[in-house]
Amino acid sequence: AAAAAAAAAAAPTAHAQAVFTADSITQALAPALTPLERMRREPQLLQLAEMARQNPSLLPPLLHELNTSSPHLIELLNAHQLEFQQFLNSPIQAPASQQQQQAQQQ
Repeated sequence: AAAAAAAAAAAPTAHAQAVFTADSITQALAPALTPLERMRREPQLLQLAEMARQNPSLLPPLLHELNTSSPHLIELLNAHQLEFQQFLNSPIQAPASQQQQQAQQQ
C-alpha cells in the first residue's frame, strides 16, 4: 500500500504541467543582462535617476519610496552599488527599442 501511495504521489497531475509561451522561452534563452543593463531598463529607476540628477538631495527620500513600492529594485541597487553609482552618473539613454523607433520616424 505504501508503494502504491508513493507511485501515485510521484505521478504528474494536470495541475503540475508547466505552460511555456514563446515569450517565456525567448526570455529564458536570451543572454543575461548585467546589473547596469537591468537598471537602464527599469522605468522607475530611470525616473529616479532623472529626478536625482536635477536635485541630488531628493535621492534619500526617493530611495525610501522605492523601497516601499519596489523592494526588489532596492535589492538590486544594494547588491550592485558600484553599478548604481555608474547608472546615476551616466547620461540617460533611451532603451534600444525606443532608439529604433525614433530612428524610423526620422
